[in-house]
Amino acid sequence: MNKSKIIPIIFFIVSLIFTIILLAKQFQTGLTVTGLNEPNVWGLYISSFAFSIGVGAGVLLLVFYLNLRNKLSNENFLKLSFIALASFCLAGVFITLDLGQPFRFYYFITSPNFDSPLVWDFWVMNILIIMSLALIVLGFKKKSLPKPVSIVFAIVTIAGYFVTTEAFSSLKARINWNTPILNLIFIIAAITGGMALYLLFSNKEDEFTSKMPFKAVLSVLLVIDLALFAVSYLNASNLMIVYLVLGNILPIIMIFTLINKSQLVKIITALLILASMWFKRSDIIFAGYTKSWMPNYGKVEYISTTIEKLLVFNVFLLGIIALVIVFGMITKKEEEKIA
Repeated sequence: MNKSKIIPIIFFIVSLIFTIILLAKQFQTGLTVTGLNEPNVWGLYISSFAFSIGVGAGVLLLVFYLNLRNKLSNENFLKLSFIALASFCLAGVFITLDLGQPFRFYYFITSPNFDSPLVWDFWVMNILIIMSLALIVLGFKKKSLPKPVSIVFAIVTIAGYFVTTEAFSSLKARINWNTPILNLIFIIAAITGGMALYLLFSNKEDEFTSKMPFKAVLSVLLVIDLALFAVSYLNASNLMIVYLVLGNILPIIMIFTLINKSQLVKIITALLILASMWFKRSDIIFAGYTKSWMPNYGKVEYISTTIEKLLVFNVFLLGIIALVIVFGMITKKEEEKIA
């Protein structure tokens, strides 16, 4: 095994051990190690969940669209399916972290409270995981996804993600949540994130990302996302203008000027979009981070702890390294078949 293959595996093992240690600390002590409190019961874990399930849904929609257009090679079909699966698995990890104890998933199955948004999120997440696994099986068998099935799966994905976004927009207690525009913001962000992830993991020779239709659609989505946030949330955080400049305006400029020049520019553009998406999700969800929205509680703020930050970082890192390892295996297998 050469050095380029060993390094990701070593990083994965080290990150996994560190994550297990942090998980043991939280599971032993409980959510008191986090900055969560009453009434701020949703924080870093839930914002990361919303981000992960959103980009996963966006990747699935991209798979179905490209499949309908016959624009997807079997290698990219497999890679995108694994990206979607990894995103949904990360979403499941973040729900587990927010619950405090993993065995509490048992109650989602035996005695679900459908008034709880997390219960709906749990079932939607599992449906999307099953769909992703079905795509992976098809990819390994080199069977194409029938176009009618692509349409049905796309409808299920949109409906499932709409259920997740509705959980936020239907709640009146938190500032700027109880509005139909929140559904649109999350869905636009999901599709944008899916395209950004495709851009992040695409090869330098990938023709689809270098062509004008891809650039134009991604840029239009970034403009819509910018407009929606500027109208609704520009005053929600002092940093919102920074997110919009770095995550919307700068990527649009890079898409039309530099993106075809190097793989590094592709990666930077995708990471700027994805990082901005995560921070914007967090600014919406951290309703009590900078202001008190429940007057009866007085001034209550949520500030994430070091353990929360490290757990979220390591979970994302594990997902990225796992995808790098899987993609290397897929690429090698395709190259062996060609040879």
